[in-house]
Amino acid sequence: MHHQNTDLAEVGVLLEQLPAIETVEKNVAELNKGRTTGDKQLAKALYRRFVEAFLANVGSEVDSAKQLLDKLEECLKTLEEVSDRLNAAAREDGARFAEIDAEQMDGLVTGVVEDATESLSNSPTLPQVLLRLDAAAESLHAIEEGINDLAEIYGQLTEVIHGAQE
Repeated sequence: MHHQNTDLAEVGVLLEQLPAIETVEKNVAELNKGRTTGDKQLAKALYRRFVEAFLANVGSEVDSAKQLLDKLEECLKTLEEVSDRLNAAAREDGARFAEIDAEQMDGLVTGVVEDATESLSNSPTLPQVLLRLDAAAESLHAIEEGINDLAEIYGQLTEVIHGAQE
């Protein structure tokens, strides 16, 4: 099992800056001590602009991270749906005709996903994980298309055989 890198791209870098922000806040408080009203207003305005800019950057990075997590969730859902369809298809006549059973199909699905994720580094980023899982989903879709083709061929053969028997 791989350790998931928890620094969500730039979000982690920005959050690491929290001590610097606290230092800025402390310096603003120091500037406000014993200063004129104009100095205090200037210090507050500068601090407010700094915090607004920082929050805008963090907000943008958090939005990007949320979008990435949404894509990852969608990919995992797709993998589950394709896996379910493949396991159901393995129980159909066409798969049995090709000597494919549910246990083999389950092993194939597991193998495709494991192959995709085993090539990741020990601390993969979320985009790397998503890229690999997307590739696994594409491979499973190709397998699904092949199983569907087998089912169609089996159906055609069955029709030919039944037609010849009549």
